[in-house]
Amino acid sequence: MRRFQYILTLQLPTRTGLAVQTWANTADVPPGTSRHTVYKEVIGQCTAGAPEWATANVIFWSLEPDDLEPAGVPSSTSASVPPQRRG
Repeated sequence: MRRFQYILTLQLPTRTGLAVQTWANTADVPPGTSRHTVYKEVIGQCTAGAPEWATANVIFWSLEPDDLEPAGVPSSTSASVPPQRRG
């Protein structure tokens, strides 16, 4: 399993304007799972308690690996690179 962070924002028309809701969390995803499968699963989980949101418009969707750097790769080397001089 690999952990991903997702952010999902939905927009729903109402009688008085628009309602907007954002969800952010992590999901453990088995290898070989498609992005579309994760997308549909996340929408289903986020809207389970409020079915009216299941028909809302998606205005933002992000799915990224939760780890900030791959295993075995050293952190940024920028500290060892001298800044360039201007002028």
